[in-house]
Amino acid sequence: IIANGVIYAYGSGENMAQAFPDVGLDFRMERRIPKSTKAILYALAAQTGNLVVLGDITADTITAETATNLIFHGNLSTVLDTTLDAGVNLIANGNVIAGTHLSQQAGADIVNGGNMLVFGDMHVAAGRDASFSGALGVAGNLDVVAQRDANVSALAQVGGDANVRAIGGSLTTGGNVNVGGAASLVAGNAVLTAGALESGERLDIQAGGNATLGGATLAGG
Repeated sequence: IIANGVIYAYGSGENMAQAFPDVGLDFRMERRIPKSTKAILYALAAQTGNLVVLGDITADTITAETATNLIFHGNLSTVLDTTLDAGVNLIANGNVIAGTHLSQQAGADIVNGGNMLVFGDMHVAAGRDASFSGALGVAGNLDVVAQRDANVSALAQVGGDANVRAIGGSLTTGGNVNVGGAASLVAGNAVLTAGALESGERLDIQAGGNATLGGATLAGG
């Protein structure tokens, strides 16, 4: 379907297998339905090249790439890796769950509006700003590089090391930050932590401007 310059595509998620080794050709609807997945509605803006996903996505792995904007309005959930790469802005409005690793890259802003849970490592690289509005949980290491500002608004828990850099701007945290390993917060301008900041090992804070620690700060190394 094409409407107002937008191409809409629909994936039913239905298992379309016609035969299986154990049942032969007797693969009726009653057998296919339990093996089906969620339906997905895609919207591709033909004039801009934006990739817009309106519904939830549940899959073993997710890889999405576009030269312009990549926008998710629903939730993302994978058993294994999630890789998201946008030439301009990357916007994830829903919750994100990655069974192993999560990689986000964008030429401009990365905006995460929901809660995020990653059972492996998480890597984020933004050509401009990187922001996280919901709770952030990473079982492995967290690496965030923003060429301008980095903002973590809510609770953040990292099992391994956390390395967050706002190279040309400010780094701000709004909730408590708990890091099991070493933590490094680096900003070309200001570093502002509103909640408690705790690391199990070394804690390194570098600011080109002011460094303001609003809550308790504890470091194990």
